[in-house]
Order: sequence, then structure tokens, then C-alpha cells
Amino acid sequence: MSTERPIPFDPHAGPVSPPPRIKGPMLWLSLAFATGFGTGFSPFASGTVGTLVGVFIYWLMAPPYGTWFAYILGSAIFIALSIPVATIAEGYYQKKDDGRVVIDEVVGYLVTMLFAPHTCKAAFLGFILFRIFDVIKPPPARNLQALPGGWGIVVDDLMAGVYACICLHLILWLI
Repeated sequence: MSTERPIPFDPHAGPVSPPPRIKGPMLWLSLAFATGFGTGFSPFASGTVGTLVGVFIYWLMAPPYGTWFAYILGSAIFIALSIPVATIAEGYYQKKDDGRVVIDEVVGYLVTMLFAPHTCKAAFLGFILFRIFDVIKPPPARNLQALPGGWGIVVDDLMAGVYACICLHLILWLI
């Protein structure tokens, strides 16, 4: 009889990634990035706490402190890095979309705030809308979780960010 635990499998989320092959500083740097520099270890609402990292990054990169070009480029780099580090973290923790992995919330919020005004009202409203869409995950966002590895972790939150971005701009236009 084997004492190894089977790799968990959720038929709606796909299989868990294999353990990462990288070790040492690259592994720890990947895990730090994936956990939103430790915010994913929050004992309550780690996704909500992790989204605050996105708020901070938005506040620093968007105009007037940055340019929209820098914001889009920076967001694209964050998104490109988030998929492999989420895959690494999933393999390390051996759990599909582990609550400690919050880089998906960070990049989802960055998508939400695309071309939004640099105001506390917009940042707060974007935060609330993103969290709502991230939790509800209207179609096709929920189905995107079945993608393998970091793709399934990140892409559903990017879709939630698109929904939240559209609603944010509509609400800001109406008020």
C-alpha cells in the first residue's frame, strides 16, 4: 500500500501542476511574487488583501505619477510573469488556485483600472467592483479556471478585471 497522497483533482478546475523544478532563490522569488509579497498569507480574505497590492501598484504607475504607456507596459509585464509564477506556486503548494496565490488578484485589479481616473473614488470603486466580479465569476470567467496551471489561476481574474473595468467606466460616466 502506497503512503503517497494522490494529487488532488477538481473536475471543474483541472489537475494540479507538478512540483516545480526550480530551487533556491528563484523559487523563493517566484513564491514571493505569487503571494503578493506575502499578502496571500493573510489569515482572512487573502484575495481581498492581495488586491491591495494591485491598488498600490495602480496608484504608483497610473497618471499623474506615471503614463498610460508605462501603466499598460507594466501591467503586461506583470501579467506575463504572473502565469509562470502562479504555475510554480500551484506546484509548490500542490493545490489548485491556492488562496495564498494572489498575483491573479493583483493583475485583475490592474486590468480593472485601465484608463480610470487617478482618484480615491475610482480606486475604491474599482476595488469593490473587481472583488465582486472575482467572487461571482460570471461566464466565461468561471470556465477559464479549468485551464492548466497558472493560466487557470490568472485568466479568470483577468476576465473579472475586464468586467469590472467596463462597469467602472460606465458608473464613472453616469455619476
